Amino acid sequence: MKAQKKEWYYMDEENGQQVGPMTLDELDAARRAGTIEEYSYVINTQIMRQQGPHARGIPYSTILRLNVDFIPTVEAFHSTRAGKLTTVFSGPNNCGKTLLPKQLFLLVGQGGYLIACNRFSHVDVLNTRKVEEHEHRCYYDNFIQNYYMSKANTEDNQLKLEQVITTLKDQQREKLFKVCKDLLGNEFSLKRTDRRIRSAPSMWIWTERICGTGAAERGSF
Repeated sequence: MKAQKKEWYYMDEENGQQVGPMTLDELDAARRAGTIEEYSYVINTQIMRQQGPHARGIPYSTILRLNVDFIPTVEAFHSTRAGKLTTVFSGPNNCGKTLLPKQLFLLVGQGGYLIACNRFSHVDVLNTRKVEEHEHRCYYDNFIQNYYMSKANTEDNQLKLEQVITTLKDQQREKLFKVCKDLLGNEFSLKRTDRRIRSAPSMWIWTERICGTGAAERGSF
């Protein structure tokens, strides 16, 4: 079994000091001994990185527990694949193909990015906006919050499709549309909603032209 990290702390209500670090098993032992309660707030190093060292943390009862042993460990897998261009996970539903990347994202922190699978994205009008330099850090913070507090397995992608499209350079976007055409057989393009309005040059409509007999175009401009 994988050795647990000493990364958990709990608040001693008598003196107001954090007690730790300790493993999750040691934290569970403190709960069984009555030292802490189900509603007692606990915190680990990942939450500290997100909320700061004086953060309140989460209730003990909401700690996410994985009854899964990764072989090789997440750390070992990351070290063997670091620097590799592509790694493919293959397997049936509910076998952990999404769980493993989430664990990798937890491991690398704000230096990485998790591109989850959005099953469907509705895009019609696009608005360009400036991308903040440290925006990816907010994505990680939101991921950590949802990871520890959510009781459901979500696959939402913080980076929405419209953001991806509008932040691409023209040459990159043309390559993307070409790949889409090769895969789907449809042509995609962007057109300004109203060319008469110079003050709003960033308003675009995503259009799709269906190739072949009975061609049709979706969108209005």
